Amino acid sequence: GSCWSSPGWMIVHCCQSCDPHLQSAKLIDPKVRCSNAHLNITDPAWAKGDLQRLFASWATEEEFKGYTPVVLSSPGGEFGGRDGPWVLTFDTFFNAAEADALIRGGQMVGFEGSTNQGNTNELGEKEKVVSTTRTSQNAWCIGACEEIPEIDAITARIEKVTHIPRKHYENFQILKYQHKQFYRSHHDTAARDTSPAGPRIM
Repeated sequence: GSCWSSPGWMIVHCCQSCDPHLQSAKLIDPKVRCSNAHLNITDPAWAKGDLQRLFASWATEEEFKGYTPVVLSSPGGEFGGRDGPWVLTFDTFFNAAEADALIRGGQMVGFEGSTNQGNTNELGEKEKVVSTTRTSQNAWCIGACEEIPEIDAITARIEKVTHIPRKHYENFQILKYQHKQFYRSHHDTAARDTSPAGPRIM
């Protein structure tokens, strides 16, 4: 079952086991596995104006008022905030019980020292490196953590608000900071992303 549920990881780490099902011996080459053709990526995920319409709907439509949208900036200041790119927060997107569930889920899977991404190896995987700019601990909410009802409810809410199915998401990354631990100011990506996935949109 894992060959189908986690093909990216299984093709690289269990190549022989998954070969009858996924042709792993061929796909272990990242130039093949990560190509637009193999991933069936033919068109951009977003058309011109889509993000503008989405953010405008969050700022103005009644169905999102319950999440307390606060516009910090918008193009031309048209929808509130200062003139600039869209920056909007939902100040009541989830409740205290759901926050407690995320903490409980992190404890369930276990916290480890946070890492940054290093070089890409020959199999197309990013190496994990210890960084002096980041001293927190983190836990990836996978398996039983994802099945906690409150966490599933948050994910369903994100799907409803963004119109993007959860299969396109990363798992929740739950961070834990002790006194004086930090994550320095940084760009989320260091260079132009030309991979099939492209740059993160939101």
